[in-house]
Amino acid sequence: MKIIERFEMGKQGDMESNEDAIVFSENFAAVIDGCSCRSGVTYDGKTPGKIASEIVANAIKALNPNATADEAASFLDRNINEWYRKKGIYDFVKDNPQARCACYYAIYSKTRRQVWVLGDCQALIAGHLITYSKLIDKLHEQFRSFIIRAKLLQGAKESELLKKQAELRVIAKAISDYQPIFQNTNDDLFGYSCLDGFYLPGPMLQVEDVPYGTDEIVLATDGYTKVLPSLDETEDVLAGMLRRDPLCYRENMSVKGVMPKNVSFDDRSYLRIRID
Repeated sequence: MKIIERFEMGKQGDMESNEDAIVFSENFAAVIDGCSCRSGVTYDGKTPGKIASEIVANAIKALNPNATADEAASFLDRNINEWYRKKGIYDFVKDNPQARCACYYAIYSKTRRQVWVLGDCQALIAGHLITYSKLIDKLHEQFRSFIIRAKLLQGAKESELLKKQAELRVIAKAISDYQPIFQNTNDDLFGYSCLDGFYLPGPMLQVEDVPYGTDEIVLATDGYTKVLPSLDETEDVLAGMLRRDPLCYRENMSVKGVMPKNVSFDDRSYLRIRID
């Protein structure tokens, strides 16, 4: 394997606040998306999403090259669980899912010649995009768009709402506060999987064989609205969207927009590799 293009950027325009991570080793290539935590809790001065991405990045380096997708998910999740136990917070996070260290990922396994995508991370293979959009996020996105559109009809300006996104989050708090309750549960409508130390296998883990003859793949986090074969193309699409819809309620309906002083609506990572 060989890296062709690699790029990382935090939503605040720096790397210190970036909750994403990229891993490239002899056997695996991966992007990891640390999940934003709205509870405000931190551990050792770091957000739960940052800690999750760091734990999983280190664990991928120790992952058995012959691991299957399911074995890898279990191993990576177990590393988060063990971190809780070492910190003495296992019982606390078990009862408070909103305080867990959680993340998603897209991993290429050289041995298996497969891409494993958990959650809304993304992989582009021979023009085919692999990702997953969970229902609870769609509910949140639509409700947020509903509120913004209502305020605009009442006379508010988009420029004004861009400065008041903290207020928009408070309005959508009914959804964001309850969402973690469904994390790694078997609820047939809103349940969803993620790595948080309590991983429950489900349809959010997608396994895709890479066809022979394919010599490049792209892995990316959901900070990109559209993943294309080159970084420049992908960045151009994102830049255009950010100009047209910085509130992220129309073209790119999202659970959050571009917060004041931020450069984008989310952290982003892009990894384009050449495979054997």
